[in-house]
Amino acid sequence: MEKEDIELLKSAIDGSKKDLETLIVRHYDFIYNVAIRMVFYKQDALDLTQDIIVKIITNLSSFQENQNFKGWLYRITVNHFLNSKKRPIEKSVSSFSGYGNGLDNIKDSYFEAENPIESKLILEEIKISCTRGMLMCLSRPQRLLYIFGEILEIDHNLGAYIFDITKENYRKKLSRTRNDLQNFMNKKCSLVNSNNPCKCRNKTKGFIDNGWIDPKEKTFTKEYNQLVSEVIRPLSEHLDNEIPNASKKIFQEQPFYNPDNKYELLKDLKLETI
Repeated sequence: MEKEDIELLKSAIDGSKKDLETLIVRHYDFIYNVAIRMVFYKQDALDLTQDIIVKIITNLSSFQENQNFKGWLYRITVNHFLNSKKRPIEKSVSSFSGYGNGLDNIKDSYFEAENPIESKLILEEIKISCTRGMLMCLSRPQRLLYIFGEILEIDHNLGAYIFDITKENYRKKLSRTRNDLQNFMNKKCSLVNSNNPCKCRNKTKGFIDNGWIDPKEKTFTKEYNQLVSEVIRPLSEHLDNEIPNASKKIFQEQPFYNPDNKYELLKDLKLETI
């Protein structure tokens, strides 16, 4: 894959728009899946992804052959996310304590859908919406570390390169971030600990009334063909690995999105390298 990327890159620099599109499409979904977990909302994530694609295209000629292409691309992604303007949700959700209080203030009230399948989808919407909100309680650097290192399982060698820190520092920062999120979920979320009072089913009506999920639109459970766990490693390898902790598993058993309009969005860009 690495060799193919570099070959496509060279061809793109030489003027092949077809190979440039192939290269961009190959990595588009990964960037978008990082983006949507960074900024929560689809449109914000699409805007961020487009910005990064432009930045990658205009900087292709600066790539050095001795570099790791994915590392180079992901470093651009990380730096852009860190320096982009804060979205309103990042300002409204700023701490685990505040988020926990917000959940406590939602009166327990279950919304019954017309059929069991519909009810299951709505519960999945709530689970994804709520856990993605938990990610927003992390600082931007922590959020990126968790998405790359924990959810998408970027190894510590590549992770250290992407974040431009030592491998030891990368592991320490990731461990602290993991503990911060896991400690909150252990105390609050019934998906991690069934004895916890905050249960998705009991928050259904509150999430709908607050506009956090749309039972008709199904914002969080469409435009995907695989789960994150299926993308990052084959199922056969999954069986040989240590079972992930409960909080990590929750995030990995969520959709890996494949935006159906990415080709249309790319047509709006001038696919030309500089």
